[in-house]
Amino acid sequence: MSYNLQADKRNVRSVVLAMRDAMAPSERKAASLLIIDKVCALAPYSRAKVVLTYMGFGSEIDTQCFFARIIADGKMAMLPRVDRVAQVLSLHAVARTSDLVTSKWGIQEPVVDANSVSIAAVDFVLLPGVAFDRAGRRLGYGRGYYDKLLSAADPALARVAAAFSCQIVDHVPVGPDDQNVHLIITENETIVTSHDR
Repeated sequence: MSYNLQADKRNVRSVVLAMRDAMAPSERKAASLLIIDKVCALAPYSRAKVVLTYMGFGSEIDTQCFFARIIADGKMAMLPRVDRVAQVLSLHAVARTSDLVTSKWGIQEPVVDANSVSIAAVDFVLLPGVAFDRAGRRLGYGRGYYDKLLSAADPALARVAAAFSCQIVDHVPVGPDDQNVHLIITENETIVTSHDR
């Protein structure tokens, strides 16, 4: 039996995205607020001075309130910007939503001239993703941007994933370059993975 990693990833991605997209907007909003409250209660978040997050889009968790909370808590907020030439994420300090622009994919990201910061400066990262399993394996959208970013980070960097319960699957197919997460926060539970540090 041949094993096709990319086909397996596409299949899991398709199933989970369909379930996430099927959630009612009111259900997504309520679950997002609950998840962000749980993220902000984590000790690694409390200790962090520099926090990397993302701006959710489509049926993803709404992270606008998390961005506002980072600023209100006196921490430095970092957001990624896709560098299409280098095919990597560049990280930028952002203090207000007026420092954001909408990309061609509909994702809010820092303006081009926003201050650039290295992943080495980050204390806590909230990661997006399509699917996760209880071992901490993560399935993204297929471009590998976050995997490249995390491969250059300190292995002890707190890697937390925010996900709806429907995004937790029995097994996420991964390759040698895929990066795991330490904690997965859903509206129903906090999953400490086998890769927690």
